[in-house]
Amino acid sequence: RQIDSVSRDLELLQRSAQERENGVGRRRGQGVVNYRAMANPEGRPAADPQRMQQRIEQVTSLKDAKRDELEDSEEILSSVKEELRTLDEKLGPITEDDFVEYCKSVTQGAFLKYLKLFDEDRELIRVRKAFRACQVFDILYLHTDPSTETLGRMLDELINFGFPEFDEAFIAGMKNELNQLLDLTKHLPFDFEREPEESQLYTNRVLSRSRRARKRALMEAIERNLQRNENNGEDNELPQNIDAAIRAAGEDIGEIGQDDFRKMDWKNDPGERGRRIYEWWRVVMNEKKGHLPFFTKAVRTVCLVQPSSASAERVFSQLTFIRRAVGDRILGDLLELRAYIRCNNGLQDDYTA
Repeated sequence: RQIDSVSRDLELLQRSAQERENGVGRRRGQGVVNYRAMANPEGRPAADPQRMQQRIEQVTSLKDAKRDELEDSEEILSSVKEELRTLDEKLGPITEDDFVEYCKSVTQGAFLKYLKLFDEDRELIRVRKAFRACQVFDILYLHTDPSTETLGRMLDELINFGFPEFDEAFIAGMKNELNQLLDLTKHLPFDFEREPEESQLYTNRVLSRSRRARKRALMEAIERNLQRNENNGEDNELPQNIDAAIRAAGEDIGEIGQDDFRKMDWKNDPGERGRRIYEWWRVVMNEKKGHLPFFTKAVRTVCLVQPSSASAERVFSQLTFIRRAVGDRILGDLLELRAYIRCNNGLQDDYTA
């Protein structure tokens, strides 16, 4: 389209130059209008033919550049199509299960690498032990009547946090309060279902899961419908009203999965579960229920630790930024180098400049 537009501009310039040289008018109604005379009613000099020729040459050069750019784009498109054709011949028609297995095989190396890190890296092992020990503060877990020996071993692992407060004397004080804590969990009136109101964040997460579940249900329903029509020799047609299909999709999805929004329970949501457990501890601390100085101090200290995947998400954000800036055809080693530089910027002296 750009080449056609430049060609039209060039044609108009050439026609205008020809008319100015010949004094040719353009027919308008029954008469002829001499634009050359109209443009020079007082004898002003006509347009410079040399400037007109320069303009024509500029437009011609632009047209040639656009044509070369189009040819290069067509070559790239042809190369990509050839790569896709080769890949299609190599893979052949694959089912959904085959595709899933292929994806698993591609990611297996990275999965095994980080699995090995979690089993061998001392720092990761220490962090994992520390967070597992936090189960001793989970009132819902304490309702299952775990043994004091099990809880004692959890308390010993709290040292892995590295806090100066969690020394041997502090852990011993927590162990002395264990029986009183277990008794308090049984007799303190607190309704986890009603007393802490649902947070807006938790409500948003449930709504998000419901939307994903409905979309999955709709795609599965369409797939079943297409498969049934194909088996019966009928024409495949998508639902006429997609919006209505999405709203109704959640009503007919067969067996409800564990991650389905209709089976969502706040106990299975880590954020909401932790918030309600802390509400129980707030009652204990604010209303002076029982005498648990070591446990209350430990709860306040541990709650300052906020484990998250923010650092990993920042790396993915940098990768996305780099890909958008340079395109999808960047080499893998160059992408890794750019990501390393951006993620480590300012951490060492050679990146502070």
